[in-house]
Amino acid sequence: MASLSNWTFTAFPPLPATLLPNVAIYNATNNYLNLTYQITLSFPFEWGGPTISDLPSNLSSSYTLTWYVTDGNALALTAAENLHRRKPVESTQPDTLVVSIGYPFTDRVYDLSRRGYDFRPPYPTDLLGPEPLGTPPSGADEFIDFISGTLRPWVQNNVFPSTASINFTRDALYGHSFGGLFVIYALTQSPSLFDTYVAASPGLWLYNNSIFSTVSQKLGAPFLPGTIMPPISSSNSTSPPDPASPEKSKPAVFIAYGSTEQFPKRRRSWTDAQFWQTRNFLNPLKMTDQAHDMCDLLVSSGKFRDVVLKEYDDQDHATVAASALGDGIVYFEDW
Repeated sequence: MASLSNWTFTAFPPLPATLLPNVAIYNATNNYLNLTYQITLSFPFEWGGPTISDLPSNLSSSYTLTWYVTDGNALALTAAENLHRRKPVESTQPDTLVVSIGYPFTDRVYDLSRRGYDFRPPYPTDLLGPEPLGTPPSGADEFIDFISGTLRPWVQNNVFPSTASINFTRDALYGHSFGGLFVIYALTQSPSLFDTYVAASPGLWLYNNSIFSTVSQKLGAPFLPGTIMPPISSSNSTSPPDPASPEKSKPAVFIAYGSTEQFPKRRRSWTDAQFWQTRNFLNPLKMTDQAHDMCDLLVSSGKFRDVVLKEYDDQDHATVAASALGDGIVYFEDW
């Protein structure tokens, strides 16, 4: 058991050696706040175990990337498996630690109340006036503080303190849906908090699309969304910046969405009524349009070394989560 500030990290019993041998699970509990997160760590097979004492003496020196994943109940193993499947065919892949943040559930992978609290930005009273009665509270700022001020120091100082073999360098933050909205909000609060931000199917529609105004105000982006429509894959640089250039110190952003999120195709099993009900629900959310607009807005701010927008043809809101996670890992590591 380890403590950091008001948080206590308690390890689960080790899993059998043949079952997820490179995974360790902890409960992070704050009794004062009455909060518990389930933290899943997935580390390279070469590290040998979930503590610094497990590292083999002959482990070669390496720089280590860290991939922070929200909705850990749904995506922790997805992220880990992407990295481990890739390693045998990508010999130059750097060591990467996956830190997934979930909740202590036994009957579901998503909980609207917990993730809604953690991921939802504050209600924009400066834009929309007084907060309507019954508006759910926002814990996004506290969640950012937990990741940056508690979780990351615990990982780097308590679990795997830097040694000659492990040198933590760049970090990425991944989120899907409301988690994707949280990623965009986090980069407005402190762009330098992470090296790379990956937002899959971000829920940009919340609070009358107010996240666009937040980005514009916080980052100084000068244009009105909707005035530019970039290609499906766009970037504010034609080639990666020179490692010695000031651009290298700026963060990068990867935004993804599925082509059927705004323009659904009729499934063979749907009735006419089901198709139109789905279309009438999804079309007003404008996932395609708003993903393009957010890409433009971030590029125009000049605060990022690279901004990429990717559309997944024929994919929907659910399937994009895994696709963007895999491609986001490649994007994050290719710098």
